[in-house]
Amino acid sequence: MRRSTRFLVATAAVAVLVAGVSGCSAAKPAKADKVNLSILTFQTSAVTPAFWNSNIKATLKSLPGVTVKQILNPSLDRDTYAKTLEASGQFPDLQVSLTPADYTAAGLLKPYSKSFLKETFLFPDGQADAKGNTYLPPVGGQALPWIYYNKAIFKKDGLTVPTTYSQLVADIKKLKSADPSITPIEYDGADSWAAEFPLTAILSADVMSKNPNWVRDRYKDKVKFSDSDVVKAVQKQSDLIKMGAYSPTALSTGLVDADNDMIGGKAAMFMMGSWFSGSGYLTAAQAAGFGVFTFPTDSGKKVLPFSASGSLSVSAKSKNSATAMKFAEAWSGSPGPLKDLVTGDGDIPLLKKVSLKQLGASVYPLFTQGYNFVFDNSVQKVAPIGDAGGQDALPPAVNTAFSALAQSLFTNSDVKGQLASLDNVWKTSAATQ
Repeated sequence: MRRSTRFLVATAAVAVLVAGVSGCSAAKPAKADKVNLSILTFQTSAVTPAFWNSNIKATLKSLPGVTVKQILNPSLDRDTYAKTLEASGQFPDLQVSLTPADYTAAGLLKPYSKSFLKETFLFPDGQADAKGNTYLPPVGGQALPWIYYNKAIFKKDGLTVPTTYSQLVADIKKLKSADPSITPIEYDGADSWAAEFPLTAILSADVMSKNPNWVRDRYKDKVKFSDSDVVKAVQKQSDLIKMGAYSPTALSTGLVDADNDMIGGKAAMFMMGSWFSGSGYLTAAQAAGFGVFTFPTDSGKKVLPFSASGSLSVSAKSKNSATAMKFAEAWSGSPGPLKDLVTGDGDIPLLKKVSLKQLGASVYPLFTQGYNFVFDNSVQKVAPIGDAGGQDALPPAVNTAFSALAQSLFTNSDVKGQLASLDNVWKTSAATQ
């Protein structure tokens, strides 16, 4: 659930929304023997109304007298509508997959207890901010991204799974020569959150691998986007664009079309999050035709941009915040919601006392291949720049500019100048952690 801007919200949003607003925390305090909570949710092909209804019902079994009203986010943007509700005094008691840094400065979210986090999760500090507070428990994780490849195309055109960047370039050139009808790397360039994935992958491989604390050092002004190592890394993306690694229509291609292009055999590779390996996106037969690899480094060292992903945040302004936190802890510590997310949405489970096998989730070998990267000590895990939480999250204004940079590289080859502009955004941004 880490990257909820990718989610496709159902058209029934408005109807559910109207019914749900009445349950917001701005209402009069509930009676002691009956507590009404509101929760801001989303829907996708993997995270359906049945998912929310069944898991909310199961969680409420441990909370007699509590009811929960859903408010469905009508947008692909997980934060904009939440901020609209907050501005009108209707901020829900519980929210799913918000960006904590956008709310904590105003004291809108309640942190989870450190004892609960330590007892429950493999990476208890995976979403902790600079002050050590966690507002989204690290229930699961996402690779953001890894690279999916079409086995049949690779075999047909004599490509090898690249372990170095030079091999990736050679594969792209060979494919363009052997089969120009195939797009080397499929790209959702229309959605800013997905457009940044190549930059995230490249910077993870070339910059974050050498300095895992790069973003934290940027807050301390020890490093800059205009530094030579960052410029050199981002230049790779500019070079890939110039050599035709992506479709000429990449910037107008959205998520659904990008998914369909990859599934339909129109592309050889696809930089996308681990959710694409879930049953909500692929059938078993489709998944069997794909493999995954990490963006290749110059040396061949494997580096995985991986982020512990949170579940529910709790409103600190709620009249029933204590009960809301009990619900959030019960939900976050339960295998039920996580099992569904692992199966359908490709979440990497991070519950401390429940293994993947014990979870009982039905997963594809494709998922397992990527899952093994996470727990392979020879694969370096780093925070995915532009898509991380906690101390490694970019300020909101910088995050927006970073996504825009990914898109502008298609029309502006001045890499150094654009990265210098990104430093200026950082300098003038009022956002803090």
